[in-house]
Amino acid sequence: MMPLALTLSHFRGWNNQHRVPLNASITSIVAENARDKGSLLNAIEWCLFGAVVTKKGAGIDERQDWELRTRVETDDIEPTAVALELETAEAPTLITRQRSANAKLRGADQFTIKVPNGAVLTEGSAESWLIESGIPDWETYRRAHCFHQEAARQRVVSTTERSAILAALLWP
Repeated sequence: MMPLALTLSHFRGWNNQHRVPLNASITSIVAENARDKGSLLNAIEWCLFGAVVTKKGAGIDERQDWELRTRVETDDIEPTAVALELETAEAPTLITRQRSANAKLRGADQFTIKVPNGAVLTEGSAESWLIESGIPDWETYRRAHCFHQEAARQRVVSTTERSAILAALLWP
């Protein structure tokens, strides 16, 4: 399964709607600090795993208890939405999670998966599809993927002399 694109609407610092293609052999995301690069990964996590990723202690320390939405205007009525398009064996599949603009911090999400035959799965059937498709549960994903760049840097520079040389090349 390969990600094809990520579409964000009113997610964290991504106001309005943005589509980010992910189907290249390598996708690089480059920007200055505080330009929501990490929010792209947060969006994928929220789309797949829901509110569990926003809870305190759910992921890395740097993003504990974060909000899904950065409120810019008080009359903002558009929902927060993330759609992840995946290439599957049959055809593209669209996983979507959204929350209304006026939802509370731990508000309910609408979670759907549009499968290649056109059916739209919701709630339990959508969760079952994730499992059957080999998407790991949140705890498995978190153990494998959730660490901040500072943690990675610290591991590289504190291990051996060879690591120190590598660290000097990566972080002058």
